[in-house]
Amino acid sequence: MKHLLILILALSLMGLTPCLADASKSIVEDNGPSINWERNTGGPDTFGYTFIDSDEIGGPTYSWIDITATGTEIAVSDELGDDDRTGPYPTGILFPFYGFGEELFWVQSNGMISFNGILYSGSNQALPYGFGGPLIAWFWDDLDPGDGSWGSVYYETRTIATHDVCIITFDDYAEYPGGPTQDRITAQVLLYDDGLIRIQYQSIDAGFDRTSCTIGMQNHDGSDGLTYVHNDATGEYPNNLLVVDFVPPDPTSTLSGIVYQSGGGTIANANVRVGCGQTTSDAAGNYTINGVYPGTYPYIVWKTGYDAINTVTTLAIGGNTLNATLSFSPTPITGAFTDNFEGGGIPLFAGSGEWEFGTPTFDPNGAHSGSNAWSTDLDGDYENNQDDWLKSQKGFNVQIGSSLKYYHWYDYDGGSDGYNVWVSTDGGALWTIIYPTGGYDDPDGFYTANGYPCFNNWGSHERMWVEVEFPDRK
Repeated sequence: MKHLLILILALSLMGLTPCLADASKSIVEDNGPSINWERNTGGPDTFGYTFIDSDEIGGPTYSWIDITATGTEIAVSDELGDDDRTGPYPTGILFPFYGFGEELFWVQSNGMISFNGILYSGSNQALPYGFGGPLIAWFWDDLDPGDGSWGSVYYETRTIATHDVCIITFDDYAEYPGGPTQDRITAQVLLYDDGLIRIQYQSIDAGFDRTSCTIGMQNHDGSDGLTYVHNDATGEYPNNLLVVDFVPPDPTSTLSGIVYQSGGGTIANANVRVGCGQTTSDAAGNYTINGVYPGTYPYIVWKTGYDAINTVTTLAIGGNTLNATLSFSPTPITGAFTDNFEGGGIPLFAGSGEWEFGTPTFDPNGAHSGSNAWSTDLDGDYENNQDDWLKSQKGFNVQIGSSLKYYHWYDYDGGSDGYNVWVSTDGGALWTIIYPTGGYDDPDGFYTANGYPCFNNWGSHERMWVEVEFPDRK
């Protein structure tokens, strides 16, 4: 049984299968064949990334950046435990990764950072793995920070020379099972605004098992990537004061165009983003984005007072041209507003995918009041693997003390699915999750594959109409 009915500002339905660690675990794992370490450079992968380490002539130089006194600590505050992950956290930059621009990252307790919330187990694999999505493995193995008792994690974005860099440090981090006498590793991952990835290893205890780990990365669908080391039988890598750089290829695409205004004229100072590049239009509405890669990426154009364009486009090698036309946003709703879905007229919401409006004839076999509701679906369960949204078609002038209230009813599939609520202040270009009074049932999204906080029925079934409230954020 899986069903959801709701009135909402902007809602995401996640019908995804989670990747959960086993409740019982064994230290003995089948991690694939051992690969002896023979070289200090490698690549390119299909996209064009290469790697080089500090043992190679011309390789990077070790230069540790201590952020333990200035960075944000998360292992303790967000309870990063064994076979766990937490996030998302801001990169503070539009970090180029396989052509996409990443603004959020998750920390995986088993020696990785990822750019989605899928949970990865401690059974390390050579990369690309063909599962999960975008990740960087600094020491993928069965590790255990023990909610900060056996390892700390910090992050900070700062300027280094001419680059803005997101730094993620794993300090005094233990193998499984964590404990006060367990061997430790200290390392950090640096994400540069030009796409360079640098991994530095400050110290590794002599007893730390280096014969079972993966260092590398993979792209967004797991089809491309690089392995620096996987289960090195010699146990020599990584070592103290080692640096490994994953170097992106030179970008070979540009995108240019003009941002027009619906009804005539052009628009200055409009924001334009494609893939890992972003710029603003000039006084005549012209824009050019350099430093991007061929491929299919999100294309977003927005400016305050206009409805955003949020779609995808495909870039070829060389110059590409794409014009955009923005329309004025409808006059926002001001003051108190209620709707019982019974009055007809222009719909306030628009739903994608499984969302339907009308009279439910399947569980709960009726609306909360009256006849109509938004539902997935009206006459049955929603399909598997959905990513569907219900969005308001007009904006709201939110005053201090305002709140969003509605009634929901849901019955999810075994704790695998969930929904959450997002708002946009730029016409639908970029979205931010908001939180209900009392929080979500799954506050860290542990039981859904995408890792965002959400309502779900893990361990219980809502199966009743309940009012929920989202207070203002001012």
